[in-house]
Amino acid sequence: MLSAWEGHSEQAIGQLREAAQLAADLGLPGEQWQIQAALASLYEAEGLPEQAHTAFGEAARIIQGLAEDIEDETLRARFLAGPQIQPVLQHAQGETSQGPQDPRSREQQPCLVSSLPVKYPHDLFFDDWRHHKLIS
Repeated sequence: MLSAWEGHSEQAIGQLREAAQLAADLGLPGEQWQIQAALASLYEAEGLPEQAHTAFGEAARIIQGLAEDIEDETLRARFLAGPQIQPVLQHAQGETSQGPQDPRSREQQPCLVSSLPVKYPHDLFFDDWRHHKLIS
C-alpha cells in the first residue's frame, strides 16, 4: 500500500490484485476479504465506482463465507458486528441496494484501508470460541 500513498495508485492496484490472487490460491479468506476491501477503497479514491462496487461485493461474500463457518450464533453475530467487518458489509449493502454510485454524489467516506485489522478478523473471536468449546 506504500505505493498508493506515494501517488502510484495503478501500481498499488496491481499489487493488491496480485495479493488477492495469491490469498485465493492459498485459501486465506481472512486476508482475502481485507485485500478486497483495500482494493475497493483504492478504486473509490480513484473514481472507479464499478470496480469499487465489485471489490466490496467480493469482500462481503468472503466475510459471509467466514461467518457461515462459525457454528455458534452468538459468536457469528459478534463477528459480523465487528468494527472491521461492519463498514465493509454496510458499504457493500448500500451499493448493492442502489447500484454503484458516483463518488462525487456521496459525502466523503472514511478510507477503509487505514482501518483494516492487523490480525485476522476472526482471531478476535477465537478466544471466545475456545472458551465456549471448553465449557460446553
